[in-house]
Amino acid sequence: MSNHYHLVLRVDIDKATNWSEANIIRRWKRIYKIPTVVQQYLKNPKATGIREVAQDIIEKWRRRLSDISWLMRC
Repeated sequence: MSNHYHLVLRVDIDKATNWSEANIIRRWKRIYKIPTVVQQYLKNPKATGIREVAQDIIEKWRRRLSDISWLMRC
């Protein structure tokens, strides 16, 4: 058919697993607004309480950025 096409995508999981937090934040920021807790973490990475919450969020972003299905839904 000439009215559509198929696209094959592949995620390099090994590469995505090794992304730094800064890299993940930069990638996420291209698409979405960064929440306040992550902004506070960037200003003071050693702040207790904020660090754990921000790192959990960043790890969730890592999983989402390496999930084609999740990105296509967005």
